Amino acid sequence: MKKFGFILSIIVLALLAAGCSVKGEEKQIKLAYVAWDSEIASTNVAKYVLESKLNYKVDLLQVDAGPMWAGIADGSADGMVAAWLPTTHASYLEKYSPNIEDLGPNLNGTKIGLVVPSYMDAASIEDLQKDELGSQVGNQIIGMNLVPVL
Repeated sequence: MKKFGFILSIIVLALLAAGCSVKGEEKQIKLAYVAWDSEIASTNVAKYVLESKLNYKVDLLQVDAGPMWAGIADGSADGMVAAWLPTTHASYLEKYSPNIEDLGPNLNGTKIGLVVPSYMDAASIEDLQKDELGSQVGNQIIGMNLVPVL
C-alpha cells in the first residue's frame, strides 16, 4: 500500500508538472528538497520516474526547509516530496498554504525518533553510552544528523 501511495504521488506530481515550463518540446520541472537522506532518496526516485517514464527534464534544488516551502509558494520551484507533515513542517504549511497545493502524503505511518539495529541490546539513549554498545556504532547516532553520544 505504501508503494501505491508513493506511485500515486508521483503521478499527481506529474499532472501538476503539466503546468510547469515547456522549453521547445522539452517539459521541465524543478523539485526542491532538503539534504536529509530520506528526502534525497525520495526526490531522486521522483526525478527518475518523471524523466524516464514521463519525459520531463528535472532540475533538483537542494535548500533548507524554509526556502523549500517559500520556493514552492513563490513559484521558483514546482514541487517537492519532502514535506514532513503533520508535525515537523506544520508551521510552514500554515504559513504558505494559501500559495501551495497539498497533493497528499507519499508515505503513511512514518515516525520520527531513534532506532537501533536488532543486534544491539539497547532500550534507551543511556544504554548507548555503555562502552560495549556505543563502540559498536562509533559512539555516534547516525541519521539525519550525526550526534556524538559520549
